[in-house]
Amino acid sequence: IYERKKHYAVHKILSEGPELVDDVKFSGIELKKASTPATVKDILRDIYLGVLKEDWNEHQFIEYVNAAYEKFKQLTVSDIAMWKGYNTGREAVGFLDMEVGATGISKACTYYNQMIDHLKIGKKYDTILLGQKVRFAYVIPSNEYGIECIAFHDGQWPIEFDSIFKVDYDVMFDKMVLSPLKGFLEATKFKKVDPRKQVVFDIFNL
Repeated sequence: IYERKKHYAVHKILSEGPELVDDVKFSGIELKKASTPATVKDILRDIYLGVLKEDWNEHQFIEYVNAAYEKFKQLTVSDIAMWKGYNTGREAVGFLDMEVGATGISKACTYYNQMIDHLKIGKKYDTILLGQKVRFAYVIPSNEYGIECIAFHDGQWPIEFDSIFKVDYDVMFDKMVLSPLKGFLEATKFKKVDPRKQVVFDIFNL
């Protein structure tokens, strides 16, 4: 599955020598990136292996993605939050209000720091500092604070956040699974899939 230069997955039958092997080599694609959480890598790996080793057709691919979406929605924020480096800080101009030009990760880290202070739980959870690697997740922005993304230290999602923020699983699935499959779809000529339209797809394919 050749997506572009240095971005591919290949089923290896022969090694450098004469012996037969049964291996898959991945290069450059999303499941090789450190920013991708293990649970998402498992989904992407299943898809590539399904096509390369089990000869999935388009319908099998779509069925898998639809099923994966349903399982994805049951995972915790710690299971699916992406890894990001907090390398460029921006100033807050007020409570949950950032200066113009602030990046998503800068906003998310500042929101986290301000929220643990606002909720008076700073003694339970460490402040996020510039230069640290953290987890990043999108949340449904209709929460009482209007926040659409939040960062947190790995393994330190505040339980106090559970009653305030709801993970935006649709956005997370788009960012973590569907977007990384763009090159895969171009290479395989499979149709774009959207699990939220599963019922519509099934009706038109009866």
